[in-house]
Amino acid sequence: MKNRKAFYDYHIEEQYTAGIVLKGDEVKSIRNGKCNFTDAFCIITSNSIILKGLYVNKNNPFSPDEKRDKTLLLNKKEINKIKSKFVVKGYTLVPLELIFVKGMAKVVIGVAKGKKSFDKKDSIKSKDIEKQTKRELKNYK
Repeated sequence: MKNRKAFYDYHIEEQYTAGIVLKGDEVKSIRNGKCNFTDAFCIITSNSIILKGLYVNKNNPFSPDEKRDKTLLLNKKEINKIKSKFVVKGYTLVPLELIFVKGMAKVVIGVAKGKKSFDKKDSIKSKDIEKQTKRELKNYK
């Protein structure tokens, strides 16, 4: 499951794949696509990274809270590398995608810088041009 809004709102500079600590039947909900990135963001604490605002639907009433904070599993080396990026103003850590690798749920996070409105217009314009050229090449064949 991809966070398309993040690619629209931010310039993604680096990407990291991190494990995610899940409880109960959250894995089942994620496999079924019953999760939402709309308000999700990451916070860096002293020795870990926490994913906040990721909505995972409950399958039964005894499941944990739908928007509880989830800890991401990264090496200290990677966490320190990410922390060094945040010395510069304007960077944020955004979840980009939820994937499964060998049956384990992982989240792809990106070090991102916000786009201005004219950057967003340019990215829409370039996507439209790319779609049009693909259509023309398809019709040409």
